[in-house]
Amino acid sequence: MLNPEKNPPGFPRAEGVEVIRIAPKVLKETKDAQQNELGTFEQGEHLWPTSQPDTIVMRRVADVSSEPIRWLWHPRIALGKLTLIAGDPGLGKSQLTAYLAAVVTTDGRWPNDDGRPVAGHVLMLSCEDDIADTIRPRLEAAGADLEKVHVIEAVRTGEGRMRGFNLVADLAHIEAALKANPDIRLVTVDPITAYMGPTDTHRTADVRAALSPLQTLAAQYGVAVVAISHLNKASGTGKKHQCGDRIQCIRRRGARQLPRGQGRRRRGSPAPSRKQEQPRQGSIAGVPHCGRKHPR
Repeated sequence: MLNPEKNPPGFPRAEGVEVIRIAPKVLKETKDAQQNELGTFEQGEHLWPTSQPDTIVMRRVADVSSEPIRWLWHPRIALGKLTLIAGDPGLGKSQLTAYLAAVVTTDGRWPNDDGRPVAGHVLMLSCEDDIADTIRPRLEAAGADLEKVHVIEAVRTGEGRMRGFNLVADLAHIEAALKANPDIRLVTVDPITAYMGPTDTHRTADVRAALSPLQTLAAQYGVAVVAISHLNKASGTGKKHQCGDRIQCIRRRGARQLPRGQGRRRRGSPAPSRKQEQPRQGSIAGVPHCGRKHPR
């Protein structure tokens, strides 16, 4: 019942505020009407559930059409996939991303008679190198079309402050860029660990949870995502190498490891991470050593 004259005891009086009381009889009638409409419910159950329970997503294989893998660089870097390139410092991993950008933006040819890429624009994330004195010189040395290369520098907040890009919190901005420019064919992240935000990169489950949305985004828009990672010596062995932190657990079809050894920058071909995904043999001697002043 509506009582506009006064507030109930213990409640402060406020101008323009009306307190509504529901008599027990009205409450019982309302409950009975809800029971008649929705059926009976056990004591202790919520009539209106606060949230829906989790459910699995399942598809019958017979309902899924087979599709061939589309390649940016056959058979090394696939479109719609997350590719990890790992190697020791100084092997030219960042220079390789500049070379990839050059071939994609100019519709060039891959070495070893690997054909041509799906030409288009390139989106780069590179927090370790400056655009003016490092990234642009590398791209120019590789012959890239600079009009088709875009670099994400930071995120501007609603208050006008600048902060670093975070793949966990800011993936929607990459999606917005892909929607705004459907010609983007390649996204490079160098290094991947710098964009993981608060993710504990020593925990496999946390790394998977952080990178799975990136893989899903790549598949949704059909772009190749190439992430750079460093190698560390395996604990206690001093010989074997593995990807830094727990990134090695996120193995994708195109995972590659840059080999070590003299002359590696000119003759070293990215080695596959798994034997069953080994591409045909051959060097990448045609890959230029882009920007000798910037060896990283």
